[in-house]
Amino acid sequence: MAKKQPLQQQRLHSCINEMAHSGTVGNAAALLSVIAFAACTAAKLVTLEPTYTKGEPIAIVWIQGALCDNAEYTDIAKAVQAEGAMNGQSIWVGLPSFISGSPDPVTLPGKVDSTVESLRELGFTGDNIVMAGHSLGGVMAQGYTATHADTIKAQVLMGSVLTRDKRSINSDGTTQINYDVPTMAVTGSKDGLMRMSRVAESFWHSNININSTQSQLFPTVAFEGVSHAQFLSGTPPINVRNKDLVPDVTYEQAHQMTAEAMVQFFDQIIVGHKQSLDISASYDVLKPMVDALEMEGYYYSKPACNNKPYLVNPDDVTCLHGSPWNAMNSERMMGGSLPGTNMTINSNDNFHDVQEVNPVHLSEIDSTCTADSKNCVLDIITVTQNYYDDYDAMDTGYHPQAASEMKSKMSSRQAVQQAAGNADADFHEEDEVGNRCAEINDYSIQWAYEHLSAQAKSNYDKFGVKLVTGDDMGPYNEGPLWIWTLMDYTKSEDGTQMVVSSPMMRTSTKYIVKSARGFHYCKVLSPFKAMEWMMLDGLYDNNGIKNQSFEHSDLFLQ
Repeated sequence: MAKKQPLQQQRLHSCINEMAHSGTVGNAAALLSVIAFAACTAAKLVTLEPTYTKGEPIAIVWIQGALCDNAEYTDIAKAVQAEGAMNGQSIWVGLPSFISGSPDPVTLPGKVDSTVESLRELGFTGDNIVMAGHSLGGVMAQGYTATHADTIKAQVLMGSVLTRDKRSINSDGTTQINYDVPTMAVTGSKDGLMRMSRVAESFWHSNININSTQSQLFPTVAFEGVSHAQFLSGTPPINVRNKDLVPDVTYEQAHQMTAEAMVQFFDQIIVGHKQSLDISASYDVLKPMVDALEMEGYYYSKPACNNKPYLVNPDDVTCLHGSPWNAMNSERMMGGSLPGTNMTINSNDNFHDVQEVNPVHLSEIDSTCTADSKNCVLDIITVTQNYYDDYDAMDTGYHPQAASEMKSKMSSRQAVQQAAGNADADFHEEDEVGNRCAEINDYSIQWAYEHLSAQAKSNYDKFGVKLVTGDDMGPYNEGPLWIWTLMDYTKSEDGTQMVVSSPMMRTSTKYIVKSARGFHYCKVLSPFKAMEWMMLDGLYDNNGIKNQSFEHSDLFLQ
C-alpha cells in the first residue's frame, strides 16, 4: 500500500494543481507563479473538532463569503457544535480558505475534498457530510452540491438562497424544487445584501407554494433583526460594510438562533427525527413581505399569463391572471365616489405587455348603472404590466426585487362616473384636477407602512428616508411616451424624502380618437416596492453599518 502523504504536502500539491488549472504555472511569469504559490500555501484551513463525541457524526464544510476571513466563522461554528452536542450530534467543522479571499467554482471541489480528508484524519467517521455557505459562498456551495448529491446529505445557506434556476411550477400550480439535496436558507431581516424581498420570494416557493412531496426539505428561515455580517464575526469586509444594515440583535443571539435552526434541520434530515424546525416563527417575520409580494402579482412567484389573443386571461393555476392590488384598489380609487346606493366596482385586472399592438389590450367598462340604482355593480376590465429593473440577472438578491412600476391601463374617472349614471361628469373636474395616480400610490405607501412589523416600523420611523408622492407627470397621450417614461424616483434636497412621481395618460370620453376615449393610465407604485423601500432601501443612509465603529461587535446595535 502506498504511503499516505502528510497533510501539509497534500496542501502544497493541491496549490500546484489549482495554479496549473488556472494557467498560473507555465503561462504566467515566474514571479507571479511564486507569488500565487506563496498565497496559496499561506491559506489556512480551519478545523474544529466536536466537544461531544458520542452523538451522530456530522461534518460541515463551511464556505466563506466574498473577501471574508474563513477564521471569522469560528464563533458561529462553535455555537452550532455546542447546540449539536446538546441534541446528540457530534459536529465537525472544516473552514477552507481561498487564494483570492473569495470562493470560486474552479478550486472549490479540491477544497471540499481536502477539507473532508483533513476532518477524517482528525477522527471524523461516517458519511454525513453537509455543505454550508455564507453569501457568495452559498452560491458557490449550491453549485458544487448539485453535482455531488451522492455524497452531500444536506446543505445550509446563510445570507443566501437557492437560485431561481433550481425551481419550476408544476401543472397543479405548486412549486417544484429541481434539486436533489435538502437545503435550508437562513436569513435575517436586517440583511442589506440578501434582501428580505428576495427571501420572501424564496419562502413563498419553499414553504407556502411547495408541493406536498417536498414539504420541509427546502425550508427558508428568517430571523428578526439579524444582519448579513452576523453570520460571521469580526470586522466585515468592505463589500459588506458598504451595504449591510445595523442589526437589532447581538452577535451572540444571531449565532445562537442560527445554530438552533441548523441543528433542528440536521435532526430532521440526517438523524431522521420528526420536524422540530419552527417555520411559523419565520412566517411571522416574513408575512408583511409575502403579503406585499402576492398583492403585486410578483412575476417571480409565477409568470404572467399574458394570453395574447384575449383581453381577459383564462383561469390558469400555473400563471398570474393579473395584479390583485390593482384589481382590489386602483380602478376603484380611480372611479371615485359612485352615485346610487351600495354601488360598487368589480375590477378584473389582467397581465399583458402594454406595448402589444396585435391585439391592443385596453381597459373597458362592461356594464352600466343608473344614478338611483341599488347594489349595482360596474364590471371593469383593466390591464397591467409589471416592470422590473434588470439589475439582478444573476439572482444575487443584492438589488431591488419588487416591480419598480406597474404600468396600469384604467378607465378614466369621467368614464366610470358616466357608466354609473352621472351623465354630466366633467373630464376636467374628474380627471384633470388633482393627481389621480398619486392618490393611488399614496394608498400603496399607507398599506405598506401599516403592514410593517413593529420592529420594522420602528426602524423606518427612526431612520428611514420617507417615501412620498409627487405630482403626476404628463399627460403623455401618445402611447409609447407613457409606456417608456418610467416612474420617477428623486430624493429631496435635504435627503429626508424619496419622491415618487407617476407618468400618466388621460383622455376624455369625447377624445378625437374614438378608440382612445375615456382612459386614465398610471404607473402604479406596487405595495411590494413600497415595503421593500421601508425595510431596506430607505434605511441605508441612516441605518447602514458603513459609518459604524467596529471596535466591538455589539457597537453595531442601535
